[in-house]
Amino acid sequence: MLRLQKKHSGIQKHTGPKPDATVILAQQSVWRAVAGGVAVVLVFGWMWAILSVETGRIFPWFTILIGAIVGLAVRRYGRGLDWRFPVIAALIAWTGAYVENLMIGIIETGRYIEAAPVRVFAGLSKDTIENFFANTVTPVDHIYALCAAGVAAFFAKRRAEQARSACDKDDGQERAMNQGKLKVYGDARSGNCYKIQLLCAEMGIEYDWEEVDILAGDTHTPQFLEMNPNGKIPTLALPDGRFLSESNAILFYLADGSEFFAGDSYARAQILQWMNFEQYSHEPNIATSRFIIKYLGNPPDRQRILEEKRTAGYKALDVMERQLERWPFITGDKYTIADIALYAYTHVADQGGFDLGDYPGVRAWMDRITQRPKYVPMAEK
Repeated sequence: MLRLQKKHSGIQKHTGPKPDATVILAQQSVWRAVAGGVAVVLVFGWMWAILSVETGRIFPWFTILIGAIVGLAVRRYGRGLDWRFPVIAALIAWTGAYVENLMIGIIETGRYIEAAPVRVFAGLSKDTIENFFANTVTPVDHIYALCAAGVAAFFAKRRAEQARSACDKDDGQERAMNQGKLKVYGDARSGNCYKIQLLCAEMGIEYDWEEVDILAGDTHTPQFLEMNPNGKIPTLALPDGRFLSESNAILFYLADGSEFFAGDSYARAQILQWMNFEQYSHEPNIATSRFIIKYLGNPPDRQRILEEKRTAGYKALDVMERQLERWPFITGDKYTIADIALYAYTHVADQGGFDLGDYPGVRAWMDRITQRPKYVPMAEK
């Protein structure tokens, strides 16, 4: 019996659609954050400088306004969640405040000597810049620069809800477990139960396992029906007293927010598409054939049903073969819970009377899965 590695005080509830953690983290970009902030300083700083020269007024509060715009630009283009992005915004706004003062000096100097600002800028030297800051920049300018930096850092932060969703990552182990133990009621020979074992191994989720004998009627006792009125396995018992049934629903619950159920809405919908295919086209034929042969002993009165199941099962394998001729995994380049759902009964299809000799793509796919570092085989009885 295994215990969970971590304990948690509760499961946080979110209102509205939850952003996908993997996507949010992948969108972070320091370089886009810097580019956005610098662009704001150059564009709005130049506008402020021209306005100040034309009106003869400095408008120091404009420095703080530009700082806010810098922060918004860093948040919009950097899409960062950690401490780096407020710091980037603060540094850009603080530096920009002095650059903007320098722009005013360049424009005024250009008008005084009747030269284009570009020529004045090209003629700047280290001594010229040092003299400018020594004689022009006042303590008030320093205060406004610091205020601009603080405002920029404030506006550069992402919304707390998004940050919490991404940083938690909902990696299955932390999301599913409250305090105590996660428990799976299942049959070690069942492909549907094996799906849970495969995912838990991949994600490092420890759990208690209780073997259930479906032929002995264990799933129809009052105690079991209290947990799962449908009387089927696997059934997942959560530490807070709730229960979850249906193998693919359990996969979705445990993998939500992890690499095994990641991507944009279309990518996740593709995963669900293949999991539905597994339940409606694959499992009813391949898994049922295996049940008749392995569990029921291949009785004569089931042979007609087996023939019907075999035809439909090969049709499902044909669909998989076409997909796996093009991609290493069922939805593309990444191993997902759709692969786990389909692998569970495909890799024992021979026990249901299916020959995979004409399916090289399917066989190569199964080999890729068995070679994964955290792969665990199905129990044999």
